[in-house]
Amino acid sequence: MPSPLIIGTDHAFQRHQDLSAKNAAKRNAFDEFLSATIAARKPDGIAEEAGDDQEVCEYLKAQEAEIPEEWRALFAGTEIVDSPQPTIAKLIAGTIGVRYADIRPTTALNMTISQRDEAMARATHERFGNAQSVLVIVGDKHRTEVARILHDEYGWTTETVCFL
Repeated sequence: MPSPLIIGTDHAFQRHQDLSAKNAAKRNAFDEFLSATIAARKPDGIAEEAGDDQEVCEYLKAQEAEIPEEWRALFAGTEIVDSPQPTIAKLIAGTIGVRYADIRPTTALNMTISQRDEAMARATHERFGNAQSVLVIVGDKHRTEVARILHDEYGWTTETVCFL
């Protein structure tokens, strides 16, 4: 039975998606936190609510485009980057050779939070059910319920931590 650590965070910290100095500092801290956690726990896999890099970039660009011209000055310095960005966890997993799975449902925008929680817990179980240790990274709104589902439905011994 896997022993997962479920990390809840703000999705804005998962990838270098904008030019915000404040977010960059949080992302750097998140990178350091993940690296230290991975070194200490030596997980067999990382499951992450991430979404397709290209689709996330397009979604963020579309949101940015909806900002009225007269308000743009208020958002100066926080613009979305020009190209899709992989998540920090995906980059780390690739660098150190740990299995990685994106567990965000492709239909997430049409699902309730509860439905997403179920789908992400199921996807984590399907991909890492035979692992010893797994890191699960989700939006903080999902952290507690994903941990509960992994415990109650699949018998996993779970821990959670919030990184905001």
